[in-house]
Amino acid sequence: MPLPNEEQLEEFDRLSEALTLKHSALEKEIAALARTRDELLPMLMNGRITIKDAEHAVEGVL
Repeated sequence: MPLPNEEQLEEFDRLSEALTLKHSALEKEIAALARTRDELLPMLMNGRITIKDAEHAVEGVL
């Protein structure tokens, strides 16, 4: 089985680093959205806030 040359290794490293950074950013976004959902959903369900209020609250997260 042939081994990759230095250029191929560097390209793989560059691509995998970019994917790792993107994955990390998406994980942070998922966590922020989950926190927002957990805060807003109970308030929406019991009528403490309206959909319009919730939309304004979410604008900063998205």
